[in-house]
Amino acid sequence: MNVEELFQEDLRGLLPEEEDALRRIAKAAPISVLELGEEFKHEIVQSLVNARLIVRIGNKYDIYWDIFRDYLNSGLVPIQENYILSGLFAYEVRDFCQTLRYAHAYPLFDGSI
Repeated sequence: MNVEELFQEDLRGLLPEEEDALRRIAKAAPISVLELGEEFKHEIVQSLVNARLIVRIGNKYDIYWDIFRDYLNSGLVPIQENYILSGLFAYEVRDFCQTLRYAHAYPLFDGSI
């Protein structure tokens, strides 16, 4: 499995409105909570947060991973496509991506110290 396939898996199952919102958020990211609330329905934003595709950092939302944001904006994986992930390593990468999403969704350090 390659990185693009992992990203396509992230997009599978999204409603058309969710994917549209995700791509529009990617173009503006990081985007303020207020701006996001004015432009998108709360339910759509919440579903993207629940899927850990967007993360809240302070008073802004961003795509969970810069490379995924670049992929959403360009349609291209900004790393060499000849890096093929296979076997257990593909699962490790997927777990790492999920860990990144979780870490952004539930930060231990909120920057207030």
